[in-house]
Amino acid sequence: MTLARRTDNIGALLEIVIERMRRRTTAEWRERLDAFDVPNGVVTDLPGLLADPYLGEIGFFERVEHPSEGRMLTMALPVLFSSSPGDSFRLPPPRLGEHTRVVLGELGYSDGEIDVITP
Repeated sequence: MTLARRTDNIGALLEIVIERMRRRTTAEWRERLDAFDVPNGVVTDLPGLLADPYLGEIGFFERVEHPSEGRMLTMALPVLFSSSPGDSFRLPPPRLGEHTRVVLGELGYSDGEIDVITP
């Protein structure tokens, strides 16, 4: 079976799932999914994400000092290895557009083309 064939009825499937999901509260679904060891989580906005107790507990976010932007909150490294220096950031998160010229140059754009498309 091809991917196209597997998705022929995706609209109908989503309608069934949506209708079924409306039958229970988020808490009820989470309890049921947890009982069957199905990974799940609440969809939230950014403030909710930042306030999530589990993400705080596992150290998902890290405060770093950016050389020009000051103290900022970012995601911590997703994996840590016992024999690797990958336990902290080596470079700060880039500022908006900081690497645009380099990336476009590596993609083959000339300096003139880059001047036209970047502010």
